[in-house]
Amino acid sequence: MKNSIRFFPFSPFAYKFFGQLFFSVLFVFSILFYKERIIYIDTAVYITKIIQTGLPNISGRYSGIFSQILPILAIKLGLPLKAVLISYSLSFVLLYYLVFLICVYKLKNIAAGITIILVLCLCTRNSFFYVATEMHQGLVFSVLFFAWINSRQLFEKKNKILLFLSVSVLLIITCFFLHPSTFFTLMFSLLFYMADKNEFWRKELWILIAFTFLLFLFNAIFTPGNAAEGKEFGMARNFEKYRSLFSAFPLYFLRDHSGKFTIIYLYAEILFGIIFIYYLIKRNFIKLFLLAFFVFSYIIVNSIVYSEGESGIVLEKSFLPLSFLIGMPFVNDFLFKIKKFQWKFFLLFFLLIFLRVRDISKTAKTIRARLNYISSVCHFALEKGGQKFYLSRENLNIDKIQLTWTLGCESLLLSSLNSPDSSISVFVLENNVHPEDLKTDKFYISNLIPSLWNVDELNSKYFHINKNMGYNKISGKID
Repeated sequence: MKNSIRFFPFSPFAYKFFGQLFFSVLFVFSILFYKERIIYIDTAVYITKIIQTGLPNISGRYSGIFSQILPILAIKLGLPLKAVLISYSLSFVLLYYLVFLICVYKLKNIAAGITIILVLCLCTRNSFFYVATEMHQGLVFSVLFFAWINSRQLFEKKNKILLFLSVSVLLIITCFFLHPSTFFTLMFSLLFYMADKNEFWRKELWILIAFTFLLFLFNAIFTPGNAAEGKEFGMARNFEKYRSLFSAFPLYFLRDHSGKFTIIYLYAEILFGIIFIYYLIKRNFIKLFLLAFFVFSYIIVNSIVYSEGESGIVLEKSFLPLSFLIGMPFVNDFLFKIKKFQWKFFLLFFLLIFLRVRDISKTAKTIRARLNYISSVCHFALEKGGQKFYLSRENLNIDKIQLTWTLGCESLLLSSLNSPDSSISVFVLENNVHPEDLKTDKFYISNLIPSLWNVDELNSKYFHINKNMGYNKISGKID
């Protein structure tokens, strides 16, 4: 197999060891920051539903089941709530690590393994703690797809092209059910491989391109408009929005987090500049075009989709594919093929990853401050007596709590860590939920799309809420 690592005379051991070190740090972070990663907006709702049912929480993205196997096993074994939350936090990193091992040791593609590292940290800050998003999983499986298609020549020699196509289609479908943005990473992978190997004439690759295009096109056309992704597809098809592209909010977000407020995208932009100039010098205009086309096309489409604004965490998550679109060609064509100053480039790359990981660890303080504020809300509520409470946004310090729609789940999980007997839940009245809707034997877990359970349905192993107790109103400002 013609693998990019063969062009790289520097010992592959250094990068293998570096990958093992990187994932060791992520495993430690997953344990240290388990509360920050799991008791955090959408993820809190996900794990509450998993605890409740003992089954995967799938909302149309069926491939997300991979990251839920470990916490489901912990629940089935009757492990404490803390162990369940830690297992969920670990499960994501474990999944990424398994893909890393497959790429590096099974497919013998060290470049793909290093690309996974960039995917997980290059454009990541707050999104490290936003584990409920399937975006990271989709990008990691996109790297696996790229590593897999790079093994095509082995299957051709063994006359097993049908097996190659079958696994390729399976990986495409896996990415499809993780996140629609993987359309860009999958198409880029296929075209980049064709350009790299000069195999534009391979019919099996065009079959995969056609399959990917039709699969995602079908999704874009037939997804209901009232679904979350349906609204995004609708925005992307609204060509009137493209006229006001340069005033789109995501472009300002990208600019402001390239040095003004944070440096989330600064290093990605530097790597983009390096590989762009490298392609110019090497006169590799096909790859230069592919790089520029996919990077700028994704930025444009993403900016239109969120042109009316979104929370910072959602916008950061939405730009994560840039780490793949920039990182993959940088690793394959520059880092692993440059012949001079190899040790220096390795050390600079090590420094880059260190700085990104340090930035992630610093961000934990912000998430922890939010958790501490939720704890203070719980303590304030307990002084009033009861287990279920409601308040309005005006009672909260919005600068500290930021997002409020998952407070019902977050307060339940946080208060139940010591004992199920200490369970309480604080619910924020908004999105057409009124005090008269709060019944004694009912329990609201979130209010973005109000989710109402019977108190009897709560998993008594982890949560004890008295069904005879109603909701108590919290008055006054909680600072």
